[in-house]
Formats: sequence, C-alpha cells, structure tokens
Amino acid sequence: MRDVPTRLKHMDELGVSIQVLYPTLFLIPLTPRRKSSWRSAAATNRWLADIWQQEQQRLRWAAVVPLMSMDQTLAEARFAKENGACAIFMRGTEGDRLLSDPYFFPLYEEAQRLDLAIGVHAANGSATLYNYYKYESVGFSKFKLNCVGGFHSLVMDRIPDRFPKLRIGFLEISAEWLPYTFTDLKKRFRLKNKELPADFMKRDRIFVGCETTDDIPYIRQQAGRR
Repeated sequence: MRDVPTRLKHMDELGVSIQVLYPTLFLIPLTPRRKSSWRSAAATNRWLADIWQQEQQRLRWAAVVPLMSMDQTLAEARFAKENGACAIFMRGTEGDRLLSDPYFFPLYEEAQRLDLAIGVHAANGSATLYNYYKYESVGFSKFKLNCVGGFHSLVMDRIPDRFPKLRIGFLEISAEWLPYTFTDLKKRFRLKNKELPADFMKRDRIFVGCETTDDIPYIRQQAGRR
C-alpha cells in the first residue's frame, strides 16, 4: 500500500472492483500490555484510514480493535466507521475467550449499530494457544482450527439471536469444514431437544469465504441450502 495508484492499476488488471484490507501484522497475539495494544491498533487504523482517503470507493478496510479495553475498542470502532472501514477484524480466539464470550457483547452491539461486519480471519489472538503450538511449522492448528471453533461457538450459543443485525464472516480458512461442523451442531442441538434450521447461516447472517482449492460442488451438495 505504499503506492496506491499502482495497487489500483493491478486491481484493474485482475478485474477486482473492491479490496478489503486486512491487518496481517495482527494475525498473532502481539502484546499482553493494554496500552501497547491500544497504541498499535490506533496507529494501524489511522494508516488504513489514510489509504482509504486516497481511494474511498475501492479500498475499504477492517479495523483492529484493542480488545483488552472495551471502552477503547468501541472508540476505535466508531473512528473506523467514520473513515471507510467496513468490518472489525477478529481472530478465532481472542485472549482466552471464545467468540461467544459475553465480554464481546458490547462490541457486537456497537458493530451492528454502526453496520460494521465482524470479519474473523485465520489468526490466533490467544498467547496460550499460540505458545502451545509454537513448534507447528504450517499454522494449521494455530490459525485455522481455532476459527472453526469460533464459528461453532457463535452458532451453538446463539449469538446471532442476541444481535439480529450483526453480520459475521469467516475468511481464509477454506469452507470444506462446513459439512462436518453442520453435522456436529445438528447433533448437539438435538441433545437439547432443539433443531438447527437448515438455512441457519442465512438466518444468522454468517458468511464463509471459499478458496480456489475448495471442492465447491461437494460443499454445495452438503451445505448449499443452509
């Protein structure tokens, strides 16, 4: 993003209308310090806001929020909305909390009020998990599987029912895990004498990004009506 005109030219060559910029630096837990967390998030958001000012229609972005302080998180969300963000960046696990943890409810409430999606990217915000898998060379357990768990916890704990306008996306973790997750959720709902609607993803406003290596016909067959 040091050369926005060149980026836009490349987008034209690829036939890409809009890009949503994600903060790769934050795929891992960076600091246990509240002030450092806020400063790094605020600096990144202002850098992304400056990029958006150069091309407000085609370069949108996902905001980093300092989740160790909910007051600062909500302030950053409001700044982001005013400066071209379209989503809040989150990881499959944040600290030692699942995405369904009530701690995040004020953020979800503010995100739906501001019409900002929650964008769950392949990443890990838990220092405990990150260090546990520190010798893993490819990051599959570290970055991918905890996002699948985040999806499961949001649906199982019916977080979309609490926030009826909230949109949630799961990105860069493929989509072939969906049939297995659906089957597991369905069984667990029945243990509670409940039924998981076949179209729950549509009802819950949950989106999962497919990748070019995904078996799309298989996913459609197993999960297309959901």
